[in-house]
Amino acid sequence: MPRMDGRECLAAIKQDPTLQDIPVVILTTSDVERDVVSSYNLGAAGFVTKPVDVHDFIDVVRDIGSYWISLVRLPAHSGAETGNRK
Repeated sequence: MPRMDGRECLAAIKQDPTLQDIPVVILTTSDVERDVVSSYNLGAAGFVTKPVDVHDFIDVVRDIGSYWISLVRLPAHSGAETGNRK
């Protein structure tokens, strides 16, 4: 990202009262433990290392979408719609 890195962006989202309840999943090429820990400490809802293979990448993105759209129930106060929709 041109103006800030992912951790700075996550920190800004979590500091903004209008955005802080939005679940943020980190999708990165990193598999370094300190990046995982740092992301969760900043409030990430998940940390996913991107696969190199494009087909595997598409599967991962699809799985993330299925999890957050179909499976998870988010609190009504977050402004996000609840999960378990079909």
